[in-house]
Amino acid sequence: MRIGVDMDNVISDTGKYLIDKIKDYDKFKNRKTIKMNSYKTVYEMFGYDLDEKARFDDIYMPVTHMEAPAIKGASEVLNKLVSDGHEIYIISYRGTFQYSTYLEVAKQWLKNNSIPYKKLITERFDKGKVCLENKIELLIDDEPVHLKQASDEKINGYLFNSLFNGYCDEYERVNSWEEIYDRIK
Repeated sequence: MRIGVDMDNVISDTGKYLIDKIKDYDKFKNRKTIKMNSYKTVYEMFGYDLDEKARFDDIYMPVTHMEAPAIKGASEVLNKLVSDGHEIYIISYRGTFQYSTYLEVAKQWLKNNSIPYKKLITERFDKGKVCLENKIELLIDDEPVHLKQASDEKINGYLFNSLFNGYCDEYERVNSWEEIYDRIK
């Protein structure tokens, strides 16, 4: 089976890592860290508007994408899935709109964390179309909008649990890579 897998908050623990970086940034900018009660992104969690997000991203996003740890079990399970005959397609929203070296950073992070993949697809905002074009049968993502796009193309998906998607109960939720393996095998 061809499996599409998102990077951030699915195989890379980007969101949790960003929380620490936002606190560092706020301290550097003499900005009081504010934690909001209702949010869908790490930026909303801390009350960042688009301008503040852009300033933060310019400084921290390349470092975050390189240094964020892999989510527990991601490497082991993805390698087992490949050994079992599945093909892994990494599908990421990341792109030059964030920073110019995003592709090199993504490839290096995948290599450093022993994440196998047949193809790395970036800068594509409609993951449903990406799945259709690449004959992907299952999408694992933490963003409900991407699972909706896949569902619209009749592609099955799992919502990988994260800090930022607790509001969504429309898709089959998975909490760990071990759980994903148990469902696929």
